[in-house]
Amino acid sequence: MTSRRNGFEMRRRVVPGGDGLVSIEQRFFGDNPHAVIATASSWFVSLVRVERGLLEFRDGHEVRRAPRQFVLFVPPKSMVRMPVFGARIHTQGWGGLGHVARWPARPLAVPIEEPTPDLSVLRATVEDADESRVVDADRGCSTRIRESRLALIDAMLQPLPVGRVARRSGWNSSVFSRSFRAAYGISPRAYCQRLRVHDAMMMLLTGVSIARVAFDAGFGDVSQFYRQFRRVTGAAPGRYRS
Repeated sequence: MTSRRNGFEMRRRVVPGGDGLVSIEQRFFGDNPHAVIATASSWFVSLVRVERGLLEFRDGHEVRRAPRQFVLFVPPKSMVRMPVFGARIHTQGWGGLGHVARWPARPLAVPIEEPTPDLSVLRATVEDADESRVVDADRGCSTRIRESRLALIDAMLQPLPVGRVARRSGWNSSVFSRSFRAAYGISPRAYCQRLRVHDAMMMLLTGVSIARVAFDAGFGDVSQFYRQFRRVTGAAPGRYRS
């Protein structure tokens, strides 16, 4: 499947992985200076090869250039900022829903010399990684903003999650939105949409019906789900799955 959004092109091939997992091969082309990976219930681990251009990791206090070849692991409830410029990037790996026992609790990017998409090898690579490989967008952010981000994940299936979290956390709504965008490069409302869509992507790939995905991912109705899904991915849910 090929999808395009704001000049950024993505090509994806999905293979059922068994045991509720999916194997995903993707290619990315172009520029996306605001690229964000946000997970709620889903996770993935991938071999990433930067064939051309620049891929960066950004967090609260620094910008780091990604290796040309590395293993990327993103557990549930994580956020990674990964802007790309003039890129041609190939990824191949595995994903699923739910907690991944004994895997690291934070996102990691680990250089690898001998590339392979084998799940056991990818897992061993991230399990052996040290703190220097963390690419968590929470790094350098205040405790208050980190806790608010996690609270949005817990509230994302409820009506008006941003206002709900702001009130519970003692934020003025406009101050909360500005502080969140300053920390993560994305508004809290857009963040909740990304969370819902990313979980919906994984559910679609594991065979759940579109109507059930819309409900389980927290969308008010199927038409809203179609609009938001197409806005984030550049493709309709049915085309994405097929």
